[in-house]
Amino acid sequence: MDNTYNNIYSLYKCRVLRVYDLTDDVKLFLFRFENPDIAESWTFIPGQFVQLDIPGLGEVPISICSSPMRRGFFELCIKKTGRVTDKIHELKPGDFVGVRGPYGNGFPITEFEDNDLLLIAAGIGMAPLRSVFMYALDNRWKFGNITVINSAKFGKT
Repeated sequence: MDNTYNNIYSLYKCRVLRVYDLTDDVKLFLFRFENPDIAESWTFIPGQFVQLDIPGLGEVPISICSSPMRRGFFELCIKKTGRVTDKIHELKPGDFVGVRGPYGNGFPITEFEDNDLLLIAAGIGMAPLRSVFMYALDNRWKFGNITVINSAKFGKT
């Protein structure tokens, strides 16, 4: 894996710092780039995603759900949906993965400033909006009221 920050197509080594069980099939992961220069210079826009690589198994696109204001680490909320995400759910603090990106256009977050925010999502669809929400909290003085409407199922259906 390339450990120099040169482009979004390079594979960067990341360490799992924490894992939070949110439901029986959704976990929140906190990652840090192994290279401190990459950790400090890597940036993203709320709404962008990364390709998360499990060596020898494959890659999956996952929305970044943390604020870009908090440098040095990032969070991914991942639902078990198949072979690669099943393996990701087995990761523990100290384990390593590869990351490419960020990709996508993201949200035009600066256009939202000086306005109220209404975020509407369902289930795991809240993950990319969580990045907007966290950014707004980190920059609270730039936004009016923040309203979140989220639907979720509980239990087995």
